[in-house]
Amino acid sequence: IERIKKRFNPDSPKRYPKNWRELVKTYSNRDFPVGVEVYGFFGQLREMLGLTRLLTWYFKYPELIHDFLDFWVEFTIKALKKPLSEVHPDYAIIWEDMAYKHGPMISPRLFEEFMLSRYKKLTSFFRSFGINIIMVDCDGNAEPLIPLWLEGGVTCIYPNERQAGMNPKVLREKYGEKLALIGGIDKRALVGGRKSIEKEVHAVLPYLLSTGGYIPSVDHVVPADVSLENYLYYWKIVRRITEKIFKQ
Repeated sequence: IERIKKRFNPDSPKRYPKNWRELVKTYSNRDFPVGVEVYGFFGQLREMLGLTRLLTWYFKYPELIHDFLDFWVEFTIKALKKPLSEVHPDYAIIWEDMAYKHGPMISPRLFEEFMLSRYKKLTSFFRSFGINIIMVDCDGNAEPLIPLWLEGGVTCIYPNERQAGMNPKVLREKYGEKLALIGGIDKRALVGGRKSIEKEVHAVLPYLLSTGGYIPSVDHVVPADVSLENYLYYWKIVRRITEKIFKQ
């Protein structure tokens, strides 16, 4: 772990593109949202150790995991201080992907033990730069972890995979304005044709858009067997419903 830590230099000039100064000028006069994305406290270790090794190390080497996560949150904060002070993003994304179809890859107890304090530290850092929209990107059914993410300062989750049991309407009813949502439109409906698309979009959008804090999107990558015609029709229906609701 100590050898790995030495490879992470938060101050390396190679972290910035050659046209960084030009980008700063462009972003300072923008009329579009800009965000920052970081690897989370499960996602980063999963990439480094592999899933099976990570899951066993929580129990075999808990002190080692704690040590690296302390390092990771400090490294992330140090690496972001300069770009956040110059660009002032509108939102932050924490990539985790820590759930399968039937539930999270770790228990809420392990999340609380290993991640909650680091989430609080990272989200407090984001808020010190005026970033109040803090999203977690997590596939699968992560619903048991939502209360802990909220406690840790997260305000939004996506993509809300329907085939994994993540129902954005149910989440809105349960968490209200505390939790913003993106996605949750079943991508499988786009394969079935116009009636299937209309049924799915009408089942999700009117309620979520009317309650606010929601961005329409399919619940993950659009499958390869969705035709361009179907995809364009899907967006036609989304646009029609959105315009109708916001013109009221």
